[in-house]
Amino acid sequence: MLYGKILRSPYPANEVISLNFSVALNYPCEKAAIKLTTGKIRYIREPVAAIATIDKAKEALNLINAEYKLLPSAVSESKAKEQEAPQVLASPNVQKLPEDTRGNIIKGETQAEVILEKTYLTTIEVHYLTETHASLAYGQDGRLTVWDSTQAIFRVRDQLVRVLNRGLPYSYKGLTECYRLGEEAIGWSKRNQTPGQAKGNIRQEIGMATQIWWETEVPETLADLKLHPEGRVKALCENQDIRAGTRTFIAAINAETLGLDPRDIYIRIGDTDYPWALFSGESQTTPSIGLALFYRERNDLPANFALNPFGAHFAEVEAEIETGKIRVIKVVATHEVGRMANRLTAESQGIGLKLIAQSVGSPQLRNVGTIGGNLCQQPRGWYFRDPLFPCRKKGGPRCFAIQGSNNYHAIFGEGLCHLVHPSDFAPVLIGLEAKAKIPFKEGKKEIPLPYIKLTERGSWNFAVVSILAAAAFEALKEARPMSENAYKIDLANVMLTQAARSLLFS
Repeated sequence: MLYGKILRSPYPANEVISLNFSVALNYPCEKAAIKLTTGKIRYIREPVAAIATIDKAKEALNLINAEYKLLPSAVSESKAKEQEAPQVLASPNVQKLPEDTRGNIIKGETQAEVILEKTYLTTIEVHYLTETHASLAYGQDGRLTVWDSTQAIFRVRDQLVRVLNRGLPYSYKGLTECYRLGEEAIGWSKRNQTPGQAKGNIRQEIGMATQIWWETEVPETLADLKLHPEGRVKALCENQDIRAGTRTFIAAINAETLGLDPRDIYIRIGDTDYPWALFSGESQTTPSIGLALFYRERNDLPANFALNPFGAHFAEVEAEIETGKIRVIKVVATHEVGRMANRLTAESQGIGLKLIAQSVGSPQLRNVGTIGGNLCQQPRGWYFRDPLFPCRKKGGPRCFAIQGSNNYHAIFGEGLCHLVHPSDFAPVLIGLEAKAKIPFKEGKKEIPLPYIKLTERGSWNFAVVSILAAAAFEALKEARPMSENAYKIDLANVMLTQAARSLLFS
C-alpha cells in the first residue's frame, strides 16, 4: 500500500518559485512526487505538492525543498474590503450576492422611532467532527474504487475524474406562531417599550431576531424502489449517511407511503451506481430524498408548498454601559421546522446541544481550570500546533507568523518568537512574586515563575489581555502589533477599564 502526504503553503499569498523533489525521491520509501499547483497561492495550507511512499510519508514530505515569493495578502475581512487591498481571487474581493427582497426598507425607516446602525463582529467558529477523515483507493482491470469520508460521494467521483483526466460516459410559514410562543416564554410584554428607555449604568433589555433557512429541496434528487414478491421493498439512493439518520427517515417515509412496517424496507445507499442524490449538508438531505420518495412527479406537490424553515430567537441581556460588559439572562428559541421525518433523532439533537451547553467544561478545560494545568498549557499558535510547519518555537528556522497569519500572536516585543502563552494566571502570579513547586528526582524545588521553562525553547510571551492592570495602560504604549492583531490594543483598553473599576469599587 502507498501512503500519501500533501505539502501545504505556510503563507497566505505567494508564488511557488521552485520545488525540488530530488532529495525526497532518493528517500528509500519514496515512490512518486507531484506538483499540485501553478500560479498564485491564495491561502495558508493551500496544497503545493504531494508525495506517495510505502512508509514514513511525513519524513519524506519534509525533504521537499520549496521556495516561495511572498506577495501582499489580505487575510481579514476588513483588509480585504479596502480599496487598495490585494485581490484574493480572480473575481473582486467584495462581490454582490443574490438578493432576497421582502418588505420595504425605506418605508420601514420612515416609520421607525429609532434607527440604530452598528457593525458587530464575532470570532470564527468551526464545527469539529470526531470521525477520522481518510481515503483508500484500489485499482484493478481499469476500474478505480475509492472509499472516502465525504458528504458528497458523486462530487468526489467527479473531482477524481477531473484530476485523473478520465471520462465517464413540508413546511408552511409558521413564523407568526414562532413569535407568539417566543413572546410568552421570554416575557415580551415586560420589555422597555422604547429602546434605550432604561437608565443607570446597569441596564436590561429584551430583543428578538428572525431566522430563515433557504429552500432546501434539490429537485434533481432521485431514488428507486424495488418491490420483492414477499412484500419487502428495497430503497436505492446514492446519498451517504454521515450519522444524520438517512437510513431511518428513508425507511420511515417509505413505510408510511406504502403502508408497510419500517423493518420491511431494505436501505441501500452510498454507492455511485445508485440513483443520483445531492451531498449531505446544508439541511438539504431529508427534504430532497424525502420528496423523491414521496412524490413520483414534482408537479404532484401541493400548491404554495415551501420548504423554508423559520425561527425566532429572543434574548434578555444585561449591559454595563461604562465598560460594555454583557451578561445573558435568558434565551428563548422557537422554530418552525415542518414535519419531522425522524422525531427521535431531532429530539436527541436538542438534548445533545443542551448537555453540551451544560457540560462545556471538557476534561481539557477542567485541567486548565487548575492552577497547574493553567500554567502548563501549550501555546496555541497555528504554526506551532501544525506538524507540517517547522516554526521557530519548535526549533525551526523562522517565525512564519511575522509574514503569515498572526491574528492571535503577541503585540509586545520583537523577539524571534511571537507566540503568546495562554495562561491567564501566570501574569498575576508573577506580579505577586509567586513560586512554583516542581517535582524532581531528588525532591521538590521552589522556582520563581518567570524562570520556569515548559519546553526546550520555552518562553513566556503573555497575552496582552492578561497584563496586570496597574502597569498595563503604560505598557500598551509600547505595543507593536503585526498585520492582523492591532485589535488587541482596543480590547485590552476595554478590559483594563473593567479591571480598574472593579478595583475602585470593590
